[in-house]
Amino acid sequence: MKTKLFNRSNAVINVLFTILIFTALYFVLISPNLLLKSENTNAVTLMMLGTIIVFALVCGYFKGFRLFLKRIFVDWRFYTSTILFILAIGLQCFYVLKIHPAIGFDVGAVHDALFKPNDPDLRGYFSVNYNNLPILLFQNWLRETFHANSWFFFAILSVGFVIVAAFFNVVSVAVVNWRKLPVILYFQAGWLFLYPMSIIPYTDNWCLPFVSLYLLAYLIMSRPNYPLIIRLLAGIVGGEALVAAYLLKPSAIIPFIGLMLVSLLALLQHHSRTFWLKSSLCFLVMIGAFSYGLRGIQATIAHQDYILVDKKRKNPPIHFIQIGMTGEGGYSAEDALMMGKLYSRKEKESYSLKKIKRILNARGVGYIGFLVEKHGRNTADATFSWGLEGHFFKNKADNKRIKSGIASFVYPHGDNLDNFRFVAQCAWIVMLTLIAFGWKEQRLVVQALRLGMIGGFIFLLIFEGGRSRYLIQFLPVLFIIVSLCSQAAIQELQSLFSWAHQ
Repeated sequence: MKTKLFNRSNAVINVLFTILIFTALYFVLISPNLLLKSENTNAVTLMMLGTIIVFALVCGYFKGFRLFLKRIFVDWRFYTSTILFILAIGLQCFYVLKIHPAIGFDVGAVHDALFKPNDPDLRGYFSVNYNNLPILLFQNWLRETFHANSWFFFAILSVGFVIVAAFFNVVSVAVVNWRKLPVILYFQAGWLFLYPMSIIPYTDNWCLPFVSLYLLAYLIMSRPNYPLIIRLLAGIVGGEALVAAYLLKPSAIIPFIGLMLVSLLALLQHHSRTFWLKSSLCFLVMIGAFSYGLRGIQATIAHQDYILVDKKRKNPPIHFIQIGMTGEGGYSAEDALMMGKLYSRKEKESYSLKKIKRILNARGVGYIGFLVEKHGRNTADATFSWGLEGHFFKNKADNKRIKSGIASFVYPHGDNLDNFRFVAQCAWIVMLTLIAFGWKEQRLVVQALRLGMIGGFIFLLIFEGGRSRYLIQFLPVLFIIVSLCSQAAIQELQSLFSWAHQ
């Protein structure tokens, strides 16, 4: 009976993940990021396309060149991947020294509150958007600790969080299979090369190291050959990382729920009482550390006196479900304004519930099509909505700076912004293709991570989404999956190409 339950659960995970990942891959392939418009084509565009064509021709006609590439990127993969990872970190450091603009929307509200916490508008903002209070208090603590409050300071911290998250992901893969270390280093280096959003000091980036850390803690706890004391310490650290991830972005702990469910099913399969007791103890320690830490910090937040907020005005969860159903499933200025006008929780919930019923009645069966399209919007953009939403940059870059160096690739209206989007989209296609076709990799850890991603995808379908920025919190899961599945995916793709040419 236990074996049947485990096998059926695995089958459900495989079916759901395959549907969701291949649907995402379809929308990635038809993304407008791949369209290089003639009016935005410049010398860099032509050079980039020319390089791709020449590279493909040389690889196709010169066996010696292919062998050279194999020597560099396969035979010497441990050295090459490490060098690229270090170079990518160096590029991120150089990038933040040059690019650290003032930013609008919610990021700007958090930063403004560091200077004028008594501003009535900001008090109203944090009363309604109570979920952003933890990052404000965290940034205020950093400001007081380091006596710095500039955009440059917080951009440096943000890039640091991104780099630390990448390092934890590397260690996680090494814990599972050290032979996969070059693969994760390649992917993390590619991400750091193509992730300008790292400079944004907001919850998307700041939760990343904590998500990566609790994943690492889970993987250490899951290794029965590790000493029990190490596994227990990992449980304590993982529990505290869960607290930080939850406070910064509550949905960031969804993968952990998937990990726990698969682990529970796996425990039911084991007949060893010692294994069962040790594993159960580790997970209970992690959950206990999370519960204890969360209660303590929530009590501290509830009694904070930095900014006066009215908790009765905070947006209820049903509001985020409702805006996830409105328009394209993303931010709704109309509903945000209404939440500001309505005072009590009951009024807010009543408004959202009525609107949900109206939307469902209007769409009917067509709501399924809306969800499919929303899944595409949640996953398709490899730039993670970089520069597309809100009043992104408060300060406009002058033309001279726009046309020079890195800024031309990342600033809105930069001469090379479309080139960046094209390259990032190509890299995103490679990553999702390997994840999609790596389905034959069925080890327990991968299945647990897949279930975690299923939870993340479904959450973004139900709640506010509509752009790929919300996918950032789940990137550590995707990076670990692709690192562990890439070999199986390459073998599957080679098999498909061989069959097609028969």
